[in-house]
Amino acid sequence: MGDMITMSAKEIDRVSVCKMLDKRLIKQGKAAKYLKITPRQVRRLVRKYKKDGEKGLISVKRGKPSNRVYSAEFKEKIKGLIETDYSGFGPSFAAEKLREINNINVSKETLRSYMIGWNIWRPKCGKNCSIHQQRARREYFGELVQIDGSLHDWFEGRDKKCCLIVFVDDATSKIVSMHFVPTENTQAYFECVKKYLKKHGRPWAFYSDRHGIFRVNKAGMKNKDTQFKRAMRELGIETICAHSAPAKGRVERANRTLQDRLIKEMRLKGISGIEAANEYVEEFITIYNKKFGKKPAKETDLHRKDMPSDLVLKAILCERYDRKLSQNLEFHFNKSIYQVIAQDTRGLKNMPIEICRFANGELKVWCRDKFVECKKFMERKEIQIASGKEINEVVDQIRTKDQAQAWTQVSLLRQINRVAQNG
Repeated sequence: MGDMITMSAKEIDRVSVCKMLDKRLIKQGKAAKYLKITPRQVRRLVRKYKKDGEKGLISVKRGKPSNRVYSAEFKEKIKGLIETDYSGFGPSFAAEKLREINNINVSKETLRSYMIGWNIWRPKCGKNCSIHQQRARREYFGELVQIDGSLHDWFEGRDKKCCLIVFVDDATSKIVSMHFVPTENTQAYFECVKKYLKKHGRPWAFYSDRHGIFRVNKAGMKNKDTQFKRAMRELGIETICAHSAPAKGRVERANRTLQDRLIKEMRLKGISGIEAANEYVEEFITIYNKKFGKKPAKETDLHRKDMPSDLVLKAILCERYDRKLSQNLEFHFNKSIYQVIAQDTRGLKNMPIEICRFANGELKVWCRDKFVECKKFMERKEIQIASGKEINEVVDQIRTKDQAQAWTQVSLLRQINRVAQNG
């Protein structure tokens, strides 16, 4: 058995690209674009790969501090000077004064990052561009995949409304994955991503809308990652959010076609439920891609076939939440109170924990580098929550229900009045 090699996600991607270059599947310029480095660096990586194999791509700087990092004492000195002498100064002006008066040479951009981290300076928001130019297709299959969920009456009243999550490849317009789910949420996308990865491998990027599943839209928290974005980052998949629906027009047009053709096909086959529909989608995808699919500009499949184990993939494609234990070893989660059960409870009070919720509803608590058991102590009254795509339907249901109750009360009062009048 050979020595085990520990590599980061970036280094694993470099191995994949070097293998493609070694087999002459892609060119150095394209490889540089994917790895976000220069062609010269690509040639250096290829030489190391040919000489030492995969070990040659491991960074020699691992575990070592940067040669250009500033010490903590130096940062504290700068922070003190800005708070006392240069309060209210912008990064550019403060960097000039530090150089002129204090003989401290630090670049304005480095100082800007420090001041933002210290909450001394607030970055300016860029202006939105109002021009939407047509974008050319990506050249390779697996280079960019557009994803979207379509809430619709897919079974024409034979069953409840549900959501169809669709993955469309940008280079070929082919549907690469499709799955019916009761509602559009993070866990549903995790299930679809898992199904897609098992079939094709890891793409280089997902292109979605600005739904709260893919981007934090709350003011003041936009620098944080959603559960979906965090999971894709761990898988080495870039997430891109479109600024408008036409920007991801291939998946939008596919949804319109599916709302016409797929509905009629399921009607002809007598499909009236999510389970039966999911069994049929693979057959429909083959028919759809044969009719509407395009040939990519380049024939190489860029999907990365090196996949994590099933256990690691399960740990990545789950929701994670940070909590803190109380004095009674309790924590709040999902409108319920849970209590940790452990034989050794010493030091657990006020201990930070991480909650992992899997697609099947299973809940695990990570504490002290291991999973500990927990039980539900108290459950609060459940409140009905609707997404933006479902809110109109939910309001109509509540309104109809209230009107029915009101008419029932009116009919009851009329009957009482008739009985009273007749003696």
